[in-house]
Amino acid sequence: MLLYDECRLKVPYERKFLVVNNTDLPGCYGLVRQVCKPHCYVIEPRKGVIPARGKIPVTITATLDDIGIFADTIQLFIDNSLWTGFVLVAVGTGTTIFVDKPFAPELNLGYQFR
Repeated sequence: MLLYDECRLKVPYERKFLVVNNTDLPGCYGLVRQVCKPHCYVIEPRKGVIPARGKIPVTITATLDDIGIFADTIQLFIDNSLWTGFVLVAVGTGTTIFVDKPFAPELNLGYQFR
């Protein structure tokens, strides 16, 4: 399980792990998401070749756009066979209101926000 804990909205959070090949032959691997919205988790690199006796670092970045729990399952395939699966869990915190441009040079919300 890769646990991201609490993530502020619209801020990318990374977790890294290694895919290791302990054999004398190179092997192909692929990572496949199962459930979540496509924009929640980004896997880099998603597939590739692991050299003999080598390792490949993989980064999974969570960028949440809403509050709540975002869970997904990732399946790791080695040479077209399912090798293992693991769970990603992130909790979105913060506000879902984002302002790209200022309202005006000055915004006075009155005595309620002092």
